[in-house]
Amino acid sequence: IGKAVGVSESSVVRFAGDLGFKGFPEFQKALQKVAMDQLRDHHRSQDREDIHSNPFPPTLTDAVSELQQCRRLWFLSDSLGSVLFPYCKLWCNLAGEPITDLSSERSESLFRSLSLIEPGDLLLVPVFCEISPILLFAIEQGKTLGARIIALTNIQESPVTALADILL
Repeated sequence: IGKAVGVSESSVVRFAGDLGFKGFPEFQKALQKVAMDQLRDHHRSQDREDIHSNPFPPTLTDAVSELQQCRRLWFLSDSLGSVLFPYCKLWCNLAGEPITDLSSERSESLFRSLSLIEPGDLLLVPVFCEISPILLFAIEQGKTLGARIIALTNIQESPVTALADILL
């Protein structure tokens, strides 16, 4: 995993720990279970549906469409969500889409970078804990400047849910 994403093996182990797993083997088993469950569900739904129908939820299809049509792609997150950036970067590189990480920038350089956002740009925003005022302000600024927002969150009452154009 580390080699594919371009990070060290220890970073992958730390990532597993950050997600709450006791170690990499537990993380690996959970990933395998998720993959197998999705394959099983996909095969069940294909058996029930027409072969030409789209097997993905509409919000995921909308998100992929937004990613394909965006002018520039920006990644903006809190410290917990920022661990996803190497994985997003890997997939974007494979798709030929450059992605810019704004998460690790200090406030002054963050707002300088935000000033480069234009209509047609897309902000990918994972939020998995309480959102900081600076991050919320940055998301609002991106939206004001014309960016579309794809938010990934597990918090239903997050302020980012109201700002998102697509909520995953």
